[in-house]
Amino acid sequence: KELGDLYDVLPQIDRAELSGVVDVVYNEDGQETQSQESFDVVLRNRMGHPLLVANLNDTREATTEGMMERLITAAERVGQSSDTFSGAFLVTESFFDPGALEVASSATQGGLLSRDKRKSFVNLSRKTGYHLCLVEARNENFHLAVPEL
Repeated sequence: KELGDLYDVLPQIDRAELSGVVDVVYNEDGQETQSQESFDVVLRNRMGHPLLVANLNDTREATTEGMMERLITAAERVGQSSDTFSGAFLVTESFFDPGALEVASSATQGGLLSRDKRKSFVNLSRKTGYHLCLVEARNENFHLAVPEL
Protein backbone atom coordinates (compact mmCIF):
# COMPACT_ATOMS: atom_id res chain seq x y z
CA LYS A 1 0.00 0.00 0.00
CA GLU A 2 2.80 2.42 0.94
CA LEU A 3 4.42 1.95 -2.51
CA GLY A 4 1.17 1.58 -4.45
CA ASP A 5 2.06 4.33 -6.93
CA LEU A 6 5.13 2.35 -8.01
CA TYR A 7 3.30 -0.94 -8.34
CA ASP A 8 0.51 0.71 -10.33
CA VAL A 9 2.87 1.94 -13.07
CA LEU A 10 4.73 -1.36 -13.58
CA PRO A 11 2.18 -2.77 -16.08
CA GLN A 12 2.37 0.50 -18.04
CA ILE A 13 6.10 0.15 -18.82
CA ASP A 14 6.51 -0.20 -22.56
CA ARG A 15 10.22 0.49 -23.06
CA ALA A 16 13.47 1.20 -21.30
CA GLU A 17 16.12 3.65 -22.43
CA LEU A 18 19.72 3.39 -21.31
CA SER A 19 21.38 6.80 -21.00
CA GLY A 20 17.94 8.33 -21.44
CA VAL A 21 17.01 11.98 -21.61
CA VAL A 22 13.73 13.53 -20.48
CA ASP A 23 12.61 16.92 -21.81
CA VAL A 24 11.21 18.97 -18.95
CA VAL A 25 9.49 22.29 -18.37
CA TYR A 26 9.60 23.49 -14.77
CA ASN A 27 9.32 26.68 -12.73
CA GLU A 28 12.41 28.09 -11.10
CA ASP A 29 12.37 31.45 -9.32
CA GLY A 30 9.02 32.21 -10.95
CA GLN A 31 10.36 31.63 -14.45
CA GLU A 32 9.30 28.78 -16.72
CA THR A 33 12.46 26.92 -17.75
CA GLN A 34 13.00 24.18 -20.32
CA SER A 35 15.84 21.69 -20.10
CA GLN A 36 16.78 18.08 -20.59
CA GLU A 37 17.47 15.81 -17.65
CA SER A 38 19.72 12.78 -18.15
CA PHE A 39 19.42 9.46 -16.33
CA ASP A 40 21.16 6.12 -16.67
CA VAL A 41 17.79 4.40 -17.18
CA VAL A 42 14.40 5.85 -18.16
CA LEU A 43 11.30 3.62 -18.22
CA ARG A 44 8.48 4.97 -20.39
CA ASN A 45 4.88 4.12 -21.24
CA ARG A 46 3.51 3.58 -24.77
CA MET A 47 3.10 7.30 -25.30
CA GLY A 48 6.74 7.93 -24.40
CA HIS A 49 6.00 9.59 -21.05
CA PRO A 50 8.51 8.88 -18.26
CA LEU A 51 7.28 6.56 -15.52
CA LEU A 52 10.46 5.72 -13.59
CA VAL A 53 14.09 6.86 -13.74
CA ALA A 54 17.28 5.48 -12.27
CA ASN A 55 20.90 6.48 -11.84
CA LEU A 56 23.59 3.88 -11.22
CA ASN A 57 26.78 3.94 -9.19
CA ASP A 58 28.74 0.94 -10.44
CA THR A 59 31.95 1.80 -8.59
CA ARG A 60 33.12 0.53 -5.22
CA GLU A 61 33.14 4.12 -3.95
CA ALA A 62 30.31 5.24 -1.69
CA THR A 63 27.28 6.91 -3.21
CA THR A 64 27.63 10.54 -2.19
CA GLU A 65 25.45 13.42 -1.12
CA GLY A 66 26.14 15.13 -4.45
CA MET A 67 24.91 12.10 -6.43
CA MET A 68 21.73 12.06 -4.38
CA GLU A 69 21.15 15.81 -4.77
CA ARG A 70 21.59 15.59 -8.57
CA LEU A 71 19.06 12.74 -8.79
CA ILE A 72 16.51 14.52 -6.61
CA THR A 73 16.83 17.81 -8.52
CA ALA A 74 16.45 16.10 -11.90
CA ALA A 75 13.57 13.91 -10.65
CA GLU A 76 11.72 16.90 -9.22
CA ARG A 77 11.94 18.62 -12.60
CA VAL A 78 10.59 15.52 -14.33
CA GLY A 79 7.81 15.27 -11.76
CA GLN A 80 6.80 18.88 -12.39
CA SER A 81 6.64 18.16 -16.14
CA SER A 82 4.96 14.76 -16.20
CA ASP A 83 1.77 13.48 -14.57
CA THR A 84 2.87 9.88 -15.20
CA PHE A 85 6.15 10.08 -13.27
CA SER A 86 6.12 7.81 -10.21
CA GLY A 87 9.62 7.05 -9.01
CA ALA A 88 13.34 7.73 -8.97
CA PHE A 89 15.92 5.11 -8.02
CA LEU A 90 19.58 5.36 -7.10
CA VAL A 91 21.23 1.96 -7.43
CA THR A 92 24.70 1.39 -6.02
CA GLU A 93 27.15 -1.50 -5.96
CA SER A 94 28.74 -0.11 -2.81
CA PHE A 95 26.86 1.78 -0.08
CA PHE A 96 25.21 5.12 0.63
CA ASP A 97 27.31 7.51 2.67
CA PRO A 98 25.62 9.29 5.61
CA GLY A 99 25.31 12.55 3.63
CA ALA A 100 23.41 10.79 0.84
CA LEU A 101 21.05 9.18 3.35
CA GLU A 102 20.48 12.52 5.06
CA VAL A 103 19.60 14.22 1.74
CA ALA A 104 17.17 11.40 0.90
CA SER A 105 15.59 11.60 4.34
CA SER A 106 15.22 15.36 4.07
CA ALA A 107 13.60 15.12 0.62
CA THR A 108 11.08 12.51 1.72
CA GLN A 109 9.96 14.00 5.03
CA GLY A 110 6.38 15.13 5.11
CA GLY A 111 5.35 18.23 6.96
CA LEU A 112 4.57 18.24 10.66
CA LEU A 113 0.91 17.53 10.01
CA SER A 114 1.45 15.20 7.05
CA ARG A 115 -1.00 12.33 6.88
CA ASP A 116 0.63 10.75 3.85
CA LYS A 117 0.86 6.98 4.25
CA ARG A 118 3.24 6.54 1.30
CA LYS A 119 6.81 5.50 2.07
CA SER A 120 9.82 7.44 0.83
CA PHE A 121 7.61 9.90 -1.03
CA VAL A 122 8.82 13.28 -2.29
CA ASN A 123 5.95 15.76 -2.34
CA LEU A 124 6.08 18.17 -5.26
CA SER A 125 2.71 19.75 -4.59
CA ARG A 126 -0.34 18.98 -2.54
CA LYS A 127 -1.42 16.16 -4.87
CA THR A 128 1.70 15.15 -6.78
CA GLY A 129 5.07 13.62 -6.07
CA TYR A 130 7.17 10.52 -6.58
CA HIS A 131 8.81 7.74 -4.62
CA LEU A 132 12.56 7.96 -3.99
CA CYS A 133 14.13 4.53 -3.62
CA LEU A 134 17.71 3.65 -2.73
CA VAL A 135 18.86 0.23 -3.86
CA GLU A 136 22.03 -1.71 -3.05
CA ALA A 137 23.20 -4.32 -5.53
CA ARG A 138 24.80 -7.07 -3.42
CA ASN A 139 25.64 -10.68 -4.24
CA GLU A 140 23.91 -10.42 -7.63
CA ASN A 141 20.66 -9.36 -5.90
CA PHE A 142 18.98 -6.02 -5.31
CA HIS A 143 18.21 -4.89 -1.75
CA LEU A 144 15.90 -1.97 -1.14
CA ALA A 145 17.68 0.21 1.44
CA VAL A 146 15.13 3.04 1.39
CA PRO A 147 12.31 2.76 2.09
CA GLU A 148 12.63 0.05 4.64
CA LEU A 149 9.85 -2.47 4.21
